Amino acid sequence: MNMRKRLSNSTALRFVLLIGIVRLFADLTYEGARSITGPLGVLLLPALLCLGTLMVARLLYPRPQALETKAAAPLQTHGFPR
Repeated sequence: MNMRKRLSNSTALRFVLLIGIVRLFADLTYEGARSITGPLGVLLLPALLCLGTLMVARLLYPRPQALETKAAAPLQTHGFPR
């Protein structure tokens, strides 16, 4: 009985310590990401807006040759042999 109780206590302690370490790393990741979102957002916002605009334009107005050709196999479009 004493051995089982000691085993249970050590297992519980190990679990609590492991959860604490996981939470520490999660908190470090979260705080690091929060600290960089402001400057990184200001830096990337114009590029992301431009990319989004180009992608919407590409969906709305596809290239004429893309409409004329039949759909090729995905590997052929990249130059790989069949």
